[in-house]
Amino acid sequence: MRLIEISTAKQIAVNFIGSTSQSCDFNFVIIDEHTIERSGCFIFFYESSKFLKTGKFEDRLVGNSPVLIDRKNGDAKYLGTAMPVESYIYEYERS
Repeated sequence: MRLIEISTAKQIAVNFIGSTSQSCDFNFVIIDEHTIERSGCFIFFYESSKFLKTGKFEDRLVGNSPVLIDRKNGDAKYLGTAMPVESYIYEYERS
């Protein structure tokens, strides 16, 4: 079975975030240097493009959960924010 490459996974994440945040008035950017690659998934982090330009706290996104993309089938899902990301990855890998 061929696994999804990072470029494809990133595009899935961009589409997923965009489709689930249509009612919000912000532009977002995937933060490539924070991306986590595991054998079965990729985890993408994102932030508002305005915050990345200004650095102002009021321009940050709130509650922007990382997005997990399954490398086998391309399924996308938001992780939570209540626990460290590694906890969510561990739970995902156990399932």
